[in-house]
Amino acid sequence: MKRYPPLILWLLAAGMVTLLCASLQWIARQDAEDKAAAFQHSQQQRLADYLQSAQHPRVVMFGNSLMRSALPFEALPGETPLPWLRIYSPGSDFQPFQRLWPTLMQDPPDVLILHSELLLPQPRHGDDRETAASFSDNLHRWRQWLRSLKSDAGKRAAVALRNAQLAQSRARCPAMALDWPRTQRKMASRQTRYRMDPPAKAEAFTALHDAATRVPVIILMDIPRSQSVENTFGEDTRYWRTRMQAALSDIPQLHYWQAGEPLADDCYCDYRHMKPACKPALDSNLSELNVFIRAAYHRLGTING
Repeated sequence: MKRYPPLILWLLAAGMVTLLCASLQWIARQDAEDKAAAFQHSQQQRLADYLQSAQHPRVVMFGNSLMRSALPFEALPGETPLPWLRIYSPGSDFQPFQRLWPTLMQDPPDVLILHSELLLPQPRHGDDRETAASFSDNLHRWRQWLRSLKSDAGKRAAVALRNAQLAQSRARCPAMALDWPRTQRKMASRQTRYRMDPPAKAEAFTALHDAATRVPVIILMDIPRSQSVENTFGEDTRYWRTRMQAALSDIPQLHYWQAGEPLADDCYCDYRHMKPACKPALDSNLSELNVFIRAAYHRLGTING
């Protein structure tokens, strides 16, 4: 007769698994809070310094990793490069930028550019792939946290601050084999965001209208992904953009800009993030944006003068 472990062992095993999952979630929250604090401290200072010292027109852009991989860090290209402040935060969470809003509105820039993905609603439900990825991420954070215990709190905070600064200009593009079917399945689970109601996060919608009272020129920028992505999911993007334009039609100084056309798949690390070697393909488009911004600023000066 087959013997099974006593019930107490099953209960202990279940308890240990529950404790491990709870520990991983707690560490993930602590890691997220530490990174959020480092981001706010470092980028709040960058933003304040830029707004106090930059020459006009002062241009600030907020965006995620697609922006960081595709757009220049220091200035928009052109006959006369236009220095700007480009601030990156991963994912499409708007809250990191929302925390910068008081500093932004205290001394508003002449031009505010938002990567359009920051406005997208959050998906209502994750799928199994997202859950597995979340567990893997939490396990990675747990290992990092154990290593960090060797340092005191002050040193850990300094490292977090340094990493937050480095992340603004450092975009990694690991060598990997492109696998379109796998990428397509992964992206499909998040495409529901483009057809959700309302079409924008409430906090982003409110912040945009707040900015409209102080910022003369506001631009929503689309950053195209690879040709495979846009050919497959572009209809969702166009549908969402039409609804966003209707929802924000009461902001007269709002403009829309597409940063170039979708490039060939091999110009992207993962069909979405652009490789450094292909960034010059956007120079002509961004030079036009430079001209557009200077002309808009000149018109404002003429009107106000």
